[in-house]
Amino acid sequence: MLLSIERLALLMLVITYLLTSLVTPEVATLQAMVAVVVLVTGFSRLGTAFKVAAGLFLVAGSSLLVISHAPFVKVVQSINGMNGFVVLLLVMQLFTIPLAIGNYQEAIEEVSTTAFRSAQGLNGFIMAVTFVLASILSLGTVPLMYTLLQTTVHRWVEPATPFLATAVSRAFIMGAGSRHDFCGGNGYPSGVGKALFTEFGPRSTRNGVIIVTNSCPVPDKKQRRFGKALSNGTYHRLLVVIGAVLGLLLVTLFLIHLGLEIITAVTVAGLMVVVIWLVALKKRPAYPQALQEGWQSYIRQGMLSGAKLAPFFIAIGYLSNAFDGSPVALALSKVVGPNLSHLSWGLLFVIPVVIVLLALLGIHPLVSITLLGQVLLTSQVTIPTLAIALALNVGGALSYLVSPFEGAIVLISDLADVPPTTVAIKYNGWFGLWFLLLSTVVIYFFTN
Repeated sequence: MLLSIERLALLMLVITYLLTSLVTPEVATLQAMVAVVVLVTGFSRLGTAFKVAAGLFLVAGSSLLVISHAPFVKVVQSINGMNGFVVLLLVMQLFTIPLAIGNYQEAIEEVSTTAFRSAQGLNGFIMAVTFVLASILSLGTVPLMYTLLQTTVHRWVEPATPFLATAVSRAFIMGAGSRHDFCGGNGYPSGVGKALFTEFGPRSTRNGVIIVTNSCPVPDKKQRRFGKALSNGTYHRLLVVIGAVLGLLLVTLFLIHLGLEIITAVTVAGLMVVVIWLVALKKRPAYPQALQEGWQSYIRQGMLSGAKLAPFFIAIGYLSNAFDGSPVALALSKVVGPNLSHLSWGLLFVIPVVIVLLALLGIHPLVSITLLGQVLLTSQVTIPTLAIALALNVGGALSYLVSPFEGAIVLISDLADVPPTTVAIKYNGWFGLWFLLLSTVVIYFFTN
């Protein structure tokens, strides 16, 4: 009974989110009420660690709202803070239906194991694709990459879990960090994000891809050599998958151009591509039965699997939005500004560390980037504005990489069935440290 209520609430969350984003913001209150139902009905399915963390986030967020004497609109905004991410995960899970109907997973595996003669080659391919997709699709890239490649990697590479997790997570931060809106489109002072992208972006992303690729762990001796003859129709099925991904990218870019937020644009584009793909498969034998089985599998398993961590994401969005503009945030800004502004070039190292530490407390990087950016750019700092912007960008990227509470890491850990701390610290800890040190040196020489 509880699972049925949760499924219905998840469907309603998709509908109310799209209505709020595309039609009228007056539906936001109804969306928040549905989100509360999702939170309550799905909380019991969280693991113990996620329950504790989500509970702390809810208590902390509620305390901040009470201290702030927040109006009802702010409460609704806080509850809806990360609903878009939950909806995106539900939509991306729909891609499993056409993939199963057309047996495209087999084609992907055949081509992958034929085109790449070593795990290093496959790793480079995964990272290149992740980088390109993340620069447009943002967090929607993670479930899409796991849907397409998890079976192939686990069959042909050992150990598969750290191999895929590191490839996706490290390429993701480069792709997401190359978007000019990473700093500039989310409340950060106007023009800094654009400068970051146009003046530094191409050089940093090129070097970043080289660094990340060379740092990826090499599988042990159990690695299987690749090589397998292609079956008939494999290339055709592969082209269909490539066409679907390109269609997703193009439609997303078009919707962003029309003014939609990235998460909303990816969600709508995903729905459109899935519907068109399913219509194109209509002539396949036994299509009605395959479609019915795929939809039933999505309702019974896929939906709950995609939204297994929905209560956690709602809780962390609740805290981040409650913290933004609260007396605690304002007091912190008054303390941080005077104490950091005198550090001069030391800010290049300190800023990312502060953002990561806040992320470890559950504060979303975009909130801390906005807070620190506004404080530092209104203080009498002695280093160029661009250097501050780049340091903020590095801090955001590091947070996505090494914080066990960040969306990409939590999602990868769930898909890989390992604890978030394993992905964040064990797989990416040393890389994150080297990334910080190298980025600090590069920013210093680039902007000095």
